[in-house]
Amino acid sequence: MELGGKNPLVILEDADLDLAASNAAFGAWLHQGQICMATGLILVHESIVAAFTRKLADKARALTVGNAARGQAALGPLINQRQLQHVHQVVSDSLQAGAQLETGGEYEGLFYRP
Repeated sequence: MELGGKNPLVILEDADLDLAASNAAFGAWLHQGQICMATGLILVHESIVAAFTRKLADKARALTVGNAARGQAALGPLINQRQLQHVHQVVSDSLQAGAQLETGGEYEGLFYRP
């Protein structure tokens, strides 16, 4: 299995799902996912996909998105409009390919909800 360059997180069927969801959220959204060590691929054993997805979506919904200089925020802005358009295109393409959006996919300015 070639996984280079995507910083994969592999979650096996005996994983602690709360811990796995916390680690996945931290890895994927640290610095809005815009750093080289951000988790870019999460591989989950098929027997726990639904439960893991619910827990990760709950983590995403709990994140405060906004300007940290104006108050508490877990996620700040994307770096620029081009990156925002790229992220939104990835979401749109994924939905067209059959993915389901559990949460997020909305933005205001450069602030994109996970």
